[in-house]
Amino acid sequence: ILENFNIATEESEDPLGEDDFEIFYEVWEKFDPEATQFIKYSALSDFADALPEPLRVAKPNKFQFLMMDLPMVSGDRLHCLDILFAFTTRVLGDSDGLDSMKVMMEEKFMEANPSKKLYEPIVTTTKRKEEERCAAVIQKAFRKYRLRMSMSALGDRPCSQLHTLCNGDLSASGAEGKVHYD
Repeated sequence: ILENFNIATEESEDPLGEDDFEIFYEVWEKFDPEATQFIKYSALSDFADALPEPLRVAKPNKFQFLMMDLPMVSGDRLHCLDILFAFTTRVLGDSDGLDSMKVMMEEKFMEANPSKKLYEPIVTTTKRKEEERCAAVIQKAFRKYRLRMSMSALGDRPCSQLHTLCNGDLSASGAEGKVHYD
């Protein structure tokens, strides 16, 4: 009885177990029904929130993904193992034992998926967020510039009676009647 109790205690102290990884893959299948091994970055928030504890990253979770600095491939897609490694590191912390666990997880993944697609990450989540922020700043500055240029172009044009509207009364322009816009 004591031996069973000790085994149960040791198992409960492990924050992650085999069942957690199996559940991870079950949830993954819902977000990647064609088994491409990738999900869109836009689906990551919902995926992370759908996982059970301890791997779950509850919403709002965008900032936590930035801290994980996940590698992304073309099309803003994330690989299954990269997400699993990042979530595992979040739960267990960064330690020497984690590296051996990652190797073991990758071996199990390769056994289950012998046709693992090779991919080359082109950017990370942190870098992508920085690019989006920079693009927003540039777009805002360009819009201000265009507005300023159009306002100065309007100010430089000579005014003619044909361009002047004064609430529909055209008597000053020599035309008879009023103009109404509905």
